[in-house]
This record gives sequence, structure tokens and C-alpha cells, in this order.
Amino acid sequence: MSRTEWPEDVAGEIRRRVLAEPGFMKVTQVVRRGGGTFRVSLRPVVIKGEKGYQGEMTEEGRTQVKNFDLEGARSGLEEMLGQTGPRELHLVTASGDLHVRVTKKGKFLESRSSPMARDVDEQQGHDRVKRQPLTDFDSAALLKALGIADADGRIRASMRGKYDQVNEFLKVIDAAIADKPEKTLNIVDCGCGRAYLTLAVYFYLTAVRGFEVRVCGIDRKTDVIATARRLAADLDVAEHVVFVEGELAESEPPFEADMVLSLQGVCQESDRIF
Repeated sequence: MSRTEWPEDVAGEIRRRVLAEPGFMKVTQVVRRGGGTFRVSLRPVVIKGEKGYQGEMTEEGRTQVKNFDLEGARSGLEEMLGQTGPRELHLVTASGDLHVRVTKKGKFLESRSSPMARDVDEQQGHDRVKRQPLTDFDSAALLKALGIADADGRIRASMRGKYDQVNEFLKVIDAAIADKPEKTLNIVDCGCGRAYLTLAVYFYLTAVRGFEVRVCGIDRKTDVIATARRLAADLDVAEHVVFVEGELAESEPPFEADMVLSLQGVCQESDRIF
């Protein structure tokens, strides 16, 4: 048995919650190998009135999507659980989340959300299933710190729009970076505001894509920068996510940028990302 194989009790729980118990929403695993990452996810869908599953596999910037029946999903899940080496698995269900990280030395780090009572739309068809990058990793602490989720990890109704906006932003960033950089990726977020996107980009690229990242947010408002710095400190990422107060034309980030972000609101229904 490899030291990074799943303990049978954990593997059994994952199988049960994915295939046997009601309320399964999504399971995602990110495997680090050969300097890159391999991401695979499985979720329930309804296709032509029949319940099934949809798998999504992403490697080296290429994504493949396949639909499965129950037996196909069972086989796919076993392949997922059969992966070894450093990896992270995030299971999302109506009753709560399970997040497991396996280190290079084979140590299993497990965390669970508080019990939940999410609503699941079992009639959601495969053409309406949208990938939510914030469910590709354990984003509970981030979402709670940002005020997007409540203490139990539920997305606040008043923050649903912000949650969706952050997910759409992360999709754009994910698509823009096909390969893992050979060095630390330096990102500057112009007009960062309260750092919803600044922090989300950092956590997504490090947790899901396996990148080494530094991010600098710039904003001219003193109170906004103070809040952003406090959030970075609370999330223990202040060494990698920094904030500069000042006008964009006059501010100097602490590093040369490889990528510059700016989210400009166009109207209530849309945003433009430069």
C-alpha cells in the first residue's frame, strides 16, 4: 500500500456520499504531478429526463467533459480514488463539505464544514450546469472572511451576486493561464476595492493550479486598504498578498507585474475584465 493511498474509512465515506446518499453536489480532486496539475470533478446531472453524472478532466490547459451512468460514475470515482501522490479532494454535499489534503510525505489533513441544509436542484440539466471555481478547493474560510458565506458556510442571499461574480472572474483567469509559470507569478489588481477578487485569485491559483503567486492590490481609499490588509492577515497570507494605498498612476507595487487585473463595472448585469 502506498503511503499516499486513501485510508479505507475515508474512501468508503467518499463513495457513500457520492453514490449512495442523497444530496451529492460535486467532488473535485486536484493532483500535483510532473510540475503540473491534473484536475478531475464529478457532479450529478439530468440528461433527457434521466439522472446521470458529468465528469470534467483538465490537464495542461485542456478540458474534457464526459457524461456517465451510475456504473460509469462508479468506475470514474474509483479511478479518482486510485490516484496517489500529493493531492486535494473537496466533496460538496447538501449536508456539508469534506476537504482532504494529502502531502508529499503521505500525511492526510482533513477538515469538515459545519452541518448544512443546502437545497439541491435535481432537475438541473447538463446544459445548465455551470462550473463554480470556488468549489474546486476548500474556500470556506475565504468566503466566511469576505462575508460572502455565513458562519455555517452557506452563501448569504445578499451576497449571491458577488459569489457568482467572483466565480466568473476566476474562470477568465483560469482560461488565460494555460501553463504553470516557471517562476513566481506576480499579479497586480488595480482598483482592488475590498479584495474579494484579489484574495480569490491568490487562493484559486495556489490551491487549484498549484502556482507560486504574489498579488498586490492597489486602491486609493484608506479604509478599503485597511480592510484588505486585515483580511490578508486573518487568512494568514499577508506575506504573499499585499496592498498599496494610492492613485494608480502614482503607486508602485513591490514587484514587476506579470499580469495586471482590473474589474470595471459596466452596468448592474455585467462587468468587464481588463
